[in-house]
Amino acid sequence: EFSTCYLNAFLSQKKMFSESMRDAFAYFDSSGDGYLEFDELYTSFVDACPFDVSKEAFEGIFKKLDSNGDGHVTVDEFVDFLLKSQLS
Repeated sequence: EFSTCYLNAFLSQKKMFSESMRDAFAYFDSSGDGYLEFDELYTSFVDACPFDVSKEAFEGIFKKLDSNGDGHVTVDEFVDFLLKSQLS
């Protein structure tokens, strides 16, 4: 019951969540080129994260974010990944 209630509430707020994640993407995009490269995202992630994350551990996260495997993450890949992770 809780899961169904959470999912319904989340879906009703999906647009607002998506906009917030686009703002987060802009924060991580320190170069402002519209893409997140591994080093750029790792540096921003480490700065924002309250605990240590090794580059090796972060590689797995980056691979999941970079859904087409082209070496950088677009805003759509970023938002889609976060939406999917919230829904699962």
